[in-house]
Amino acid sequence: MSFKRKNRTGRFFSSKYGIAVILAVSLFIVSPVVKIYIKSREATKMNEGVTQEISAMQARKEFLQAEVARLKTDMGKEEEAREKFNVGKPDEEMLIITDKGSVSGESSSTVQNIWQTIKSWF
Repeated sequence: MSFKRKNRTGRFFSSKYGIAVILAVSLFIVSPVVKIYIKSREATKMNEGVTQEISAMQARKEFLQAEVARLKTDMGKEEEAREKFNVGKPDEEMLIITDKGSVSGESSSTVQNIWQTIKSWF
């Protein structure tokens, strides 16, 4: 009797229906594993992005801390006021040094020469 039972079981698993059942059970078991693998890959990518963002924020924090430390000094306050508001000390004069062939200096004199020429016609 046990021989017939074993034989029936063997025949069932070697039949088309048995193979279909085995494949269905295998898919049922493998499907969640694949889903977990995909989620793991996504989580790894997100983790890398967050890590890069954290390092960028840390660099920004260090820069801002250095800037705050610079602005706490008198020299830093003066530099920032000069840069932002274009101010100087009361007895201080500003000099603008340009190259000999500066375009801005030549263009203003050229415009004056053109107007003088037009005025001379009238």
